[in-house]
Amino acid sequence: MTKRIFNRLLAVALALCLMTSLLNLSAFAADGGADASAISLEAGQTVDLTQQAGTTVYGQELEAPVDPSWSSSDETVATVDQAGVVTGQAAGTVTITREGCAYWVPAGDGSDGVYSFEDVTEGAQCVQATTTWTVEVTAAAPETPEYPEETSTVDYSVRQSESVSYDGYEEKDGVYVFHYTIHDGAQGDLVIDLAQAALAMWNNETQMPGDTFKFQIFVKNESGHSYRYQDGSFVLAPEDTSLFGSIEEGSLLPVLTYDGQLMPIRFSGSMLPKYFYKDVFHVEEDVDVTFEMLCQICDYLDKAGYSGENAITDYLLDYFNEKYTSDYSSLTQMFADHPDWLDGSKLASNGIYNMTEAQLQEYIAKYPWIEPFLYVQTSGSQLKVQIKWPEPEISAVSYNSFYMGLFSVVYGQENAEYLNPNPSGDLEFSRAHGVGDYLKGTDLYTETNGYFAGLTADPLQPQETLEIWSGYGIDGPAMGNSYQNYEFTYYNTITLEQVDTSYTVRHDYYTDGELDGSVTLDPVSGMVGDAIDVTTIAQVPQYDNNTYTYTSTTPEASLVLGKNADQNVIVLRYDRTNSSHTTYYTLTVRYLEEGTDQVLAAPYSVSKAALTYYNVTDYTDLAIEGYTISQVTGDPVTGSMNGNKEIIVYYTADEDLTDPETPLNPDPGDSDGTDIGDGEVPLNPDPGTDVPDTDVPTTDIPETGDSMGLWLALAALSAGGLAVLTLAERRKKA
Repeated sequence: MTKRIFNRLLAVALALCLMTSLLNLSAFAADGGADASAISLEAGQTVDLTQQAGTTVYGQELEAPVDPSWSSSDETVATVDQAGVVTGQAAGTVTITREGCAYWVPAGDGSDGVYSFEDVTEGAQCVQATTTWTVEVTAAAPETPEYPEETSTVDYSVRQSESVSYDGYEEKDGVYVFHYTIHDGAQGDLVIDLAQAALAMWNNETQMPGDTFKFQIFVKNESGHSYRYQDGSFVLAPEDTSLFGSIEEGSLLPVLTYDGQLMPIRFSGSMLPKYFYKDVFHVEEDVDVTFEMLCQICDYLDKAGYSGENAITDYLLDYFNEKYTSDYSSLTQMFADHPDWLDGSKLASNGIYNMTEAQLQEYIAKYPWIEPFLYVQTSGSQLKVQIKWPEPEISAVSYNSFYMGLFSVVYGQENAEYLNPNPSGDLEFSRAHGVGDYLKGTDLYTETNGYFAGLTADPLQPQETLEIWSGYGIDGPAMGNSYQNYEFTYYNTITLEQVDTSYTVRHDYYTDGELDGSVTLDPVSGMVGDAIDVTTIAQVPQYDNNTYTYTSTTPEASLVLGKNADQNVIVLRYDRTNSSHTTYYTLTVRYLEEGTDQVLAAPYSVSKAALTYYNVTDYTDLAIEGYTISQVTGDPVTGSMNGNKEIIVYYTADEDLTDPETPLNPDPGDSDGTDIGDGEVPLNPDPGTDVPDTDVPTTDIPETGDSMGLWLALAALSAGGLAVLTLAERRKKA
């Protein structure tokens, strides 16, 4: 092979390298590895395909350049705009296509050129270019709904004790008499659920707005124990709403009530036509509103300019603000201030519609949204149907208004007699005794807590009966038709703590420190909190035909009786020695400086026979000049010699502020006369000090996996090689 032929072959190889490098820089070229045109994304996500490699097929020459166009093979799976941004819509696979042109760029030396998607030279010829991407769309991960966190502070785990029963009620002269029993065998503190009685009566008696009910509650103590009201145990609140379903089941709304619980749908008021008939349904009377019109309320509201998931709430806010010339921004605050605004007229339509079961099922099939909000009663062959407020805020408002002002509860016979929730009565008093007013810390709670405490100022003894007066009322003028067929519940408990107890006395006998035996006396009755003076207990030094010496009593002064009788024990100790083998122990009192343990005085030390009594109180107040006693530690200063004893008396030196040789504020410059010179050892080295140059390059080293630098280097090498060969050929020809 001649040198000329070799040079030409080398030139061709270098040109091919140059072409390859240029092709790799094309925006839509495949990289020759795994399918670079396969794109994955979730529904709802977007990807800019102009930044992603696709697969390009080149076609025939075009007479003139054309603008690129983008398309999707299935827009239900993914869409693409004309800027090349694809958006996932639903799970599936789709092909995204770009139709346009590519420009043929000649190599300049007569060899093949390359395609470019930009017109890099004036007059370059364009060819048809089709680029495709395969896009796989996966379903978006389901969003975890964010529910409000409940803030209720009521401990609903406190329920009526098993040894307490509710035994029913009877009516006598307008008073409902309820009976509870504390049964024999009851032990410890007891919980009484006072709401049981009221709820039982509620289920059996018709309730009307303006009604009041007086309760006389008897709790008979058939146990052998005594009880007192536990201070602060009274609780009055709406019942635990989790007992009535969950958000997942659709029975609770994701909105908090005033008491910090999730709102149960079944405790919502009913949606009344009276608020909508004129401005929304455009009929003459509220009785002209049909059940189907209520099922279509969102469509009607939309025509009135109210849309979205809170359309009813938004409309009612405007309705009441206009009616009462107010400017509230939320229904919650509005009805917290004015619970009686929600209803006032009991003569209007009650929102109850009569229909058959078949008709109701037709409505549900046609308007499925109503099903969770229906209240249905059977009346012969007919059904009585209401729709509860379907939106969270207005539903919670009806609940809050009921418990915070319309449903009144009182305690004490005088209050039960006075309660009258009618215009003829004291409405202010009634509405100030709503269930929501009995929060801990309020004056009303303090008053009620005091009432229960007074009932058992003298403890409830065995076979005695505790009498409690209570009652509730339903607001007359403000309890309108929205609450017709309304269900209510509440939670009302008190705790009676057992106050009778007992204590025992035990005599322990020791010989040379070893227990010989004990004598436990019969329990002695007492009351919780009683203080027993242990010094009055008779000593019994005789045991098993031996005589002992009284040593100590535990506790030393008095025993305060607690609820647990097993812990109410008084122990008297007696000791004796066996003369055949008397044991001696050493008793030492040391005098040390606190912090250094320096010995300040000779210790006091004495040897004493085992189990003999000792008292070194007089040796623990030794005065030492210049020092003050700070603490006495170690073994007790009095007691029985049941081992070696060491007591340490610690002292602290008295402070002398008059010593002239120790100035209070010495001159910091006069330490030892040594002059520390200026700047011999600089605190801050000269920032101008040269840092020697290093051979560390300041440019970044390309990452191993980046092929772009390699291609560019190859291209430059190829171009340089071609230039050298061309010059060499020209020189030979010249």
